[in-house]
Amino acid sequence: MQAQEVISMASTHAYPVRVDASLDAPLSRGLWLFKWILVFPHYLVLGLLWVAFVVLSAVAMVAIVVTGSASKPGIAPRSARPPGAT
Repeated sequence: MQAQEVISMASTHAYPVRVDASLDAPLSRGLWLFKWILVFPHYLVLGLLWVAFVVLSAVAMVAIVVTGSASKPGIAPRSARPPGAT
């Protein structure tokens, strides 16, 4: 019953839609410069992370090709196991 009321109310409104809003207080004149200054460290970190991803992906690919297999998840390599462990 309630769904019919919503549909009938929605169909009675005409277009264009009227929106009432108010503008926020204007920002200070130097805020745009401060925001742009903060962008550069973020881009620097993102660039370094991208370089690390590419380098480590290449190292992993070479390791897989040289050894002939990828490590199994959850199993430590033989060099990391304690002596006497099988």
